[in-house]
Amino acid sequence: MMMTTDLSQFWDTDRVLRNPHKGWYHHYFDNGITHYMPERDEDLERFPGLNHLYLRLPWSDLEPEQGVFQWALIDDVIRKWVAKGYTISFRITCKETGTVYATPEWVRVLGCQGRFIDSFCSKGDWRPEYGDPVFLQALDAFHEAFAAHYDGQPWVEYVDIGSYGEWGEGHNSATDRLQLPFEVLKQHIDIHKRHYRKSLLAVSDDLPYEGVTADDSRLMLDYLVESGITFRDDSILVRYYMDVYPDSHSVRSPEYFARVAGDRPTILEIQHYGMCTGDADPTWSGANGSVRGAATLEGAMELMRATWIGYHGDARVFLEDNPLTAARLANRSGYWYFVQTIQLADTLSPGQTTQIRLTWRNAGVAPSYHIFELVLTLSSGSDERHEVIPDSGNRRWRPDEDCVEDYPLSIPGDIPPGEYDLRIRLQERVGKIVRPVALGFQSAIETDDGSYRVARISIVQSEKPVPVLMIQI
Repeated sequence: MMMTTDLSQFWDTDRVLRNPHKGWYHHYFDNGITHYMPERDEDLERFPGLNHLYLRLPWSDLEPEQGVFQWALIDDVIRKWVAKGYTISFRITCKETGTVYATPEWVRVLGCQGRFIDSFCSKGDWRPEYGDPVFLQALDAFHEAFAAHYDGQPWVEYVDIGSYGEWGEGHNSATDRLQLPFEVLKQHIDIHKRHYRKSLLAVSDDLPYEGVTADDSRLMLDYLVESGITFRDDSILVRYYMDVYPDSHSVRSPEYFARVAGDRPTILEIQHYGMCTGDADPTWSGANGSVRGAATLEGAMELMRATWIGYHGDARVFLEDNPLTAARLANRSGYWYFVQTIQLADTLSPGQTTQIRLTWRNAGVAPSYHIFELVLTLSSGSDERHEVIPDSGNRRWRPDEDCVEDYPLSIPGDIPPGEYDLRIRLQERVGKIVRPVALGFQSAIETDDGSYRVARISIVQSEKPVPVLMIQI
């Protein structure tokens, strides 16, 4: 006989969980290598649900001379913050506002064609001809070296294809609106595909949208989707998009995200926070964005099924202005797991294999795209027995759906009869690295190892049925 117990009485929907592969990210380098680095480590460490650091910097800073690489510029950041439990994502750009040579000057000296651009946001910056063979050969060699250093590292979340367009966003709308055909841009994609075989690749949704023709845009979109590349939207809360696309929460191309969110994470980037708040008619206003901004941001996150959400700006200022919004979206982004009920046989004896049924609830906006283990533990205080289920089934747990999973639990033949806590723990295992996955339970039932006491059971030698009782708190 199976007994069912409601676990929702132990939920905590306010507690902010910091979990792998989801949540906020901070633009550590942005528009060069001097913007948005925190004044104090604690500004990032206290930011709720901050998952990773996003390093966006010009190619020229990493390869100032041909074949001479300055990995220390980012390795020092990586070592420091990975040791603190954070992960890293990259975008290496070839055109940046305020950087004359984002593409290294030596590429121009080798014979790459290009031009100096003057516009409202580009004052004499050099832009390469993106299809120039000299440029493409040098770009390919750089990414071969970069990938040899970083591709597939367990702390890499994704690598952006940032080699084309202003800020690496896949467009030139801030300068002369140059558009290139699919055949040229495909070479940029293929360079990244060739060298990043282990890490997730991402690209701005502007790249396929900016096709020279409708056919080019369609070809680009299909090629990106079929190549396993995901999309990011870098324009959430930009005034133009808020005005033109109010019904889609400033997301211009929600159909792009609908095509990939089922099997790969998507990424959201907010307009520079100072620009959102500094205008006479700001796109973000009121405490926690309550007057304008927060509803748009959350709506965009839900529409895109965003796993990661990033802000441009000072972490301390953003958090002081928006503590409630930061906490709420930290949980809602990506996956957010709860257990609704547990079912367990009412008779347990040594040597028996029984079945546990858990009903899971994903209250986030997206599934997880990584496999998480489930660890079942029987503990009497002095005696602990563990059973590891290598795949909990978590990738099936879609947003706002109940998902029932059955798991085997083997009662060891040598376990002494008595009273035992049944604990559950989700975790990700990557080689020797084990990352806990926190659940939306009250801290009162959480133990030091990140597991949760969900039942108290009696193990007896007798054939007499023994009820399974919920633990009392």
